Amino acid sequence: MLPALEGSKSRTYHLSACVPVQPCTYNDEVDLRIIVLTFNRPKSLSLLFESLDDLELDNHSAAVEIWIDRNRNTNEVEEKTVKVASEFRWRGGPTRVHVHQTHVGLHGQWINTWRPRDDSNNELALITEDDMSISKYAYRWMRAVFRVYGFRKDFAGASLTSYQTLTLSYRHRRSPLSGPNNHTVFLYKCFWWGSFAPHPRHWRRFQVS
Repeated sequence: MLPALEGSKSRTYHLSACVPVQPCTYNDEVDLRIIVLTFNRPKSLSLLFESLDDLELDNHSAAVEIWIDRNRNTNEVEEKTVKVASEFRWRGGPTRVHVHQTHVGLHGQWINTWRPRDDSNNELALITEDDMSISKYAYRWMRAVFRVYGFRKDFAGASLTSYQTLTLSYRHRRSPLSGPNNHTVFLYKCFWWGSFAPHPRHWRRFQVS
């Protein structure tokens, strides 16, 4: 049982059971683990939850882990965000709310909220920030991408927001990243922080590098 804390308006929430500043490995294993990163945007978080309720899972097991960061200066959590997260009950599987014990920022949110058990693709993770909207077919697309490209040594993961991704040129100019209109997947070296499905093998090595 996780220790309960009292919020500023007598709302009870829980600290994460994971060890601070260390990547979190969960006790259960599922086919898909959705990691939701949030801080103080309850309205956009609600819209993300609405899109997740439409996600097609094809009878696969899944879980949602909601991670809430704290204010850098006060170390407090945003109560409306905690309320929205705590009231969400996902139809696709277990829903758990994790409140960081201290402020961790984007680095701590992205790097330490999912640690793959091994290098296999038995459990895939979709890490997403709270201002995203997920397509109902996102998981089917992820499985197809990992099935085709997962064996490649240069495949580090899949971005689910490629149409918004910006590429950086050597002249430090940013331009939209795009591919042929008749292609749904293309390989490119880029960085995107919105919604990302990391390859377990590379993610495990990245976390300790």
